[in-house]
Amino acid sequence: MLLVVLAVLQLGLPASAQVGLPASDRQEWALSHPDPHPAAERAFRLVTDTTRSEVLMAQQDLDDIIYVSLVTDREPAMGSFDLMDYSPSRLEHGSRPWGQVESWIRWAGDDAFVSLSWHWNAPMFLYNDGGREWWRGFYTDASSFDVRAAVEEPESAERAALMRDIDAIAVQLHTFRDAGVPVFWRPLHEGWGGWFWWGKGGPDMYRALWRLMYDRLTVHHGLDHLIWVYTHRDSGWYPGHDVVDVIGVDLYGADARTYRAWADLRRTFGTAKPFAVTETDRLPDPTAMRARGERWAWYSMWADDQIRDIRVAALRGAYTNPDVLTRSSIAPWRTDDAPWRAAIADASTALDVIPLEAEKKLVLLLPERARAFISILGRGNETLRRGRVSDAEIWDVSDLPVGNYVVRWFTRGSQGFTRFSIQ
Repeated sequence: MLLVVLAVLQLGLPASAQVGLPASDRQEWALSHPDPHPAAERAFRLVTDTTRSEVLMAQQDLDDIIYVSLVTDREPAMGSFDLMDYSPSRLEHGSRPWGQVESWIRWAGDDAFVSLSWHWNAPMFLYNDGGREWWRGFYTDASSFDVRAAVEEPESAERAALMRDIDAIAVQLHTFRDAGVPVFWRPLHEGWGGWFWWGKGGPDMYRALWRLMYDRLTVHHGLDHLIWVYTHRDSGWYPGHDVVDVIGVDLYGADARTYRAWADLRRTFGTAKPFAVTETDRLPDPTAMRARGERWAWYSMWADDQIRDIRVAALRGAYTNPDVLTRSSIAPWRTDDAPWRAAIADASTALDVIPLEAEKKLVLLLPERARAFISILGRGNETLRRGRVSDAEIWDVSDLPVGNYVVRWFTRGSQGFTRFSIQ
C-alpha cells in the first residue's frame, strides 16, 4: 500500500484518483495542448470514448495493412507507422523514404486514424561496424551518442544535433497538420528498456528529453495536432500528466495479458488518462476484455512475423468479430477539414485505380508524364503481376480466379493500395 501511495505522489495524482469511476463510465479527458487543432480534439474524443464496447483495431505498417485487408476483407481503423527513415543520420547514409508520409495521409482519408512512432537513429556518433551498422542506430549499442550532454548542455554539439533531428521530423509532422490529419504521436517509446539510446541516460534524463521534445514541437514549431502517447512500464519514467495524452503498453509473449496490464495502469494512474495497447503480437479477446471492464482506446498489432505468423482463420475471426471496430464501421469524421484534400493532391502524384469488375479489367490513371510501378497481390499477399504504368492504361485481369486482390502502387512522390474483387 505504501508503494502505491508513493507512486501516486510521484505522479502528481491525488490518492483518491486511484479509485476513480468504473471503466464503463464516460471519461472526459482534455488534451495537453492548451489550444489543440479541432481535428485532434475530434480524433481524441472518438478514439478514447469509453462508452464504446468494441475494440478499435490498429495495424503497424502499410504493407501489413494490405495483408490484413487481403486475408480478412477488413481494414484496421488505425494505421500505425514509423518515421524511422526520416531520421537525418539515416538520410545521410542513403535511406530514401520517398512518399511515405504522403501515402499514410492518403490511406487515412476521411475516416481512419494515424499513429506515428519514431525509431530515431542517433543524431551522431554512429559506430557502423559489424553488428552495429548505421541502420541499427536507434539501438543503445550502435552509437556513443551522449544523451546527458544533449539534454543538459545547451551549447554542446549533441544538443545541436538533437534539435536538428527534431526540427527535421517537425517538417514531416507539419505535413499531417497541413492535411488536417491529427497524429497519435508515440515518440521515445520503450525508453525504460534501455535498448534504445534515448533510454540509456536513465529516467531523469528520459523525462527531461521528453519535455525538451514536447516544447520544441508544440511551442517552437506550433504543432497543435499531436496527441502525445507515452509507452508505460515503470512509473519512474513517466514524463507527467501535462505532457502526455494517452498511456500505452507494449505487450509481447508471456507479457501479453491485457488484464494484468490494465490492472497495473489503473493502480498507477487511476482514470487520469486513457490507455491503449500500442504494440502486441497477440490478437485481442474483445469479449473477455469487455467483461472485465477493459476499455482500451485502441489495440495495435505489430508488423512482419508478429502478424503473418498468426493463423489466417484466427485473424479473420478477430476482424469479423462484432466486438472489434474496423475501418468499415467508422463514419467519415474529417470531412469539414477541406484543406487536406488539396494539400495532398499538390504534395504527391497518385495513381487512380478504377476496377471494372464485370469486364475483369483495371483502369490505371496517372497525371500526364507521370509513371508508377504497380504490383497485383493475391490472397496470401503474393505478387501475381507487376509492371510499370505511364499516363493511362487498361490491364486485363480475366486470368485471375474469383477472389479479392490488391493493387499496390509506388510513384516518385507517393504510394498506396486499392482493393478489387473478381466475381
